[in-house]
Amino acid sequence: MRHQAILALKGKARFFILHDCDYFATVGMFGRTIRPIIPFQDPGERTYGDVFKFWREYFPDKPWPGETGPPTLVGSDYHEGDLVIPGLVSTT
Repeated sequence: MRHQAILALKGKARFFILHDCDYFATVGMFGRTIRPIIPFQDPGERTYGDVFKFWREYFPDKPWPGETGPPTLVGSDYHEGDLVIPGLVSTT
């Protein structure tokens, strides 16, 4: 459902914020896993360039509340740069 919402709103929304974003790359819906998450230890690496021109993935501070973080994706086709989100760390 979130993937359909992104497609429907592309060109209309300035930012997209997606929680648990690693799921989409893991199942091959969008994005791509470059290096998998090591539960509770390593955020791994993913790319979401197939959906957004600019994007950043954020993880909660350690210790993570869940085994994959979970990460939150901020994506945009209009704005580049880091967003400061309290309690989250950018991995990209």
